[in-house]
Amino acid sequence: MKFSQDISNIFFTLETATKIIILYFLILFTSCKHWDPNLQYSSELNAAKRKSLSNKIQDTSLQEIQLKMGQSLSEVIKVMGNDYRILASLRNNKTNWLTIEFLNYQESFDTKNGTITLIFKNNILVKIQ
Repeated sequence: MKFSQDISNIFFTLETATKIIILYFLILFTSCKHWDPNLQYSSELNAAKRKSLSNKIQDTSLQEIQLKMGQSLSEVIKVMGNDYRILASLRNNKTNWLTIEFLNYQESFDTKNGTITLIFKNNILVKIQ
């Protein structure tokens, strides 16, 4: 009796293991896609094109930001950011002159060292160097 129980347990275990293996391979083959290198290349190429296009859109939006004569100091700081230093300041009678330099600003301006110097008269932009 014990021998027949052991054999029936072995068959039950083998039967269960066989079912699990068959189920595993069935799931494996039905869920796996065949790798297509052409499809992968085209999807990577499309992703690179989308990224390049979004970078171009951002670059053009940055280039649209331009300084104009007559802008106030606060407007210029909003456009250019806070990365600047004051080079000179002069106060005469009713006139206040201010020269500031924006550092590392290469997005919209083609400068050799990446800086741009602005001159303000009474907090109004009068010259871009």
